[in-house]
Amino acid sequence: MKYRYLCALSAGLFSLGASASGYWDFRTVCDYETVEIQHPVTHCAYAGQIYSNSRPRQAMQATAQSRLDGHTSCPASHYVARRSKIWNDNEGSWEFVTFEGQLPLTSQSHDYDITTERRQVEGSCREEAVWIPCEMDTEGNRFCD
Repeated sequence: MKYRYLCALSAGLFSLGASASGYWDFRTVCDYETVEIQHPVTHCAYAGQIYSNSRPRQAMQATAQSRLDGHTSCPASHYVARRSKIWNDNEGSWEFVTFEGQLPLTSQSHDYDITTERRQVEGSCREEAVWIPCEMDTEGNRFCD
């Protein structure tokens, strides 16, 4: 009785395979899940005045921001340099002047960058019979791996 059932099942699968252009094969199949991952970050904001090295010495208001990995403390100050086009009254022309200095920390905040990752479920892999369809080439010929 068991033999007849297996023969009928095999014949059914064979006929299904012949009409659908493919074959059955045992493959390792695993389950996957999407996991949300939180990466801690710290945002630092700096603002204040920076100064030119030219004479007469001039000031410029500046801001800067930085982002650090992890929940850490921001440095108390942050070096910045900016170039600006300034009118020179003594020369009667425009010139580029560099402003630089340390900006003090004005605020810091902690946050998370959230990403998703597809991971294999541990211990979920198993051997299963899977249907492998035949592919068609550009001329309409069927082939199977």
